Amino acid sequence: MLNRFKENITFLIPFLLFIIISIFILLNYEQGDALKYFSNNRTTFGDDFFKIVTQLAEEKIYILLILLALFFVSYKLAIMIPTMALTVMILSYGLKQYFFKRRPVLYFREMDWLDEINFVDGVHVIDGNSSFPSGHTMSGFALFGLISLYFKNKILSFICLIFALLVGISRIYLFQHFVKDVLFGAVLGVLVAYIIDYIFNINNNKNHWWNNRLIDRLKKK
Repeated sequence: MLNRFKENITFLIPFLLFIIISIFILLNYEQGDALKYFSNNRTTFGDDFFKIVTQLAEEKIYILLILLALFFVSYKLAIMIPTMALTVMILSYGLKQYFFKRRPVLYFREMDWLDEINFVDGVHVIDGNSSFPSGHTMSGFALFGLISLYFKNKILSFICLIFALLVGISRIYLFQHFVKDVLFGAVLGVLVAYIIDYIFNINNNKNHWWNNRLIDRLKKK
């Protein structure tokens, strides 16, 4: 397991920095301040950019990556990704029901601050008590964390970390989650990635059938 941490250092060091910055924000600013900041500093580019970025943790990307893994990487990765996705979905749903925390829009409405917020056009802001933790963030960090662990490439690992971070930031920018929701979603997502990676590498036989890929099978026909 220690070797897996060393191999993934370009993902983990920036991730640790993200945790430190998030904790600093939580300790020094009021809940909702980050959402107010983004609300007061919106741009057309930022709105369009984060509406796209947040989709990196959604079903369409999962389907695309599963197909790419199946054809060009390995059956193993094509199985790991949906296994991880199911784990994240169950964990996220269970924790949201357990903690039952207010979404930002409900919190700001109760504080009578909602009129001060500039919402992003075309984005449905979720209401209710399903804020903690952020499911999108958990999904993004689990997915890109898993890809980083699988390929063991330092440059790719850093790129994966950037993608995961952008998903997390998008949830605050789009007024869907608080900083604490994103922080804990990120931590849980990385833990899920490491657990799935560990389970699937208990039997690390390179000749195992799942290390093959579909394109090689098709070429033989």
